[in-house]
Amino acid sequence: MTELVACHFSHLEILDGDDSRADEVDNNKPIEVDTPSVKRVIGDLPTLKKKLRTLPSSLSSDLTELSQLKREQMIDNKQYQIIRFGIEERKLELIEQVSAIKMEKLRAEAAHKCLNVGKEKLQLKDDIDSALPLVND
Repeated sequence: MTELVACHFSHLEILDGDDSRADEVDNNKPIEVDTPSVKRVIGDLPTLKKKLRTLPSSLSSDLTELSQLKREQMIDNKQYQIIRFGIEERKLELIEQVSAIKMEKLRAEAAHKCLNVGKEKLQLKDDIDSALPLVND
């Protein structure tokens, strides 16, 4: 495995970065692949560049950018929570509506049963009346 890796990296060209910024190069920093300006040496193998030391002014701009990203994330989270609250509120409204419909259905079924009982009583009374002989005064 080590030989394969050594062989793989033997085809890469190592660059030290721009000569104008040579004093900013930190030899203790890890080497990274420079994807925006990748120089192909053999096939699809990218070249490696030493990572440049971050300047104090770029730290400040990074901090500003991170602060802006944090604000945007907080706004997005707040909007998400508002939308989520609205969805939960709508779910409760729908549950209430379903419950009201079910109650109305139960009332209608109960009224229907009462009507059927009343109809059966009338039918029974008619049957009894027709079975009894008529009494003339």
